[in-house]
Amino acid sequence: MIYLTFTDEAEALAALYEVDGETPRYPGLEILNPCPMPVSEATGEVDDEGLPIIAAVPGYHVNCVCPMGTCPPELDPWRVYPVTPFAVLAT
Repeated sequence: MIYLTFTDEAEALAALYEVDGETPRYPGLEILNPCPMPVSEATGEVDDEGLPIIAAVPGYHVNCVCPMGTCPPELDPWRVYPVTPFAVLAT
């Protein structure tokens, strides 16, 4: 699974699709969710009950699978490695 975080939808479309907005820039890359996925993380603070306070991570998050084996290096600037990802596929 490949996790990408972009500033917004326009940046994601520019990185993942050709200028026409429909032709995938990386034909072997399967985009699993062409919509923003909510991502949150612990803030390092706790509430009155001692539970971690969670906050949304800003950005437009996209999950992908790369059957060709490796993530295209051109996507490295947007690649993230979540500790607890929203989705994980069995291999």
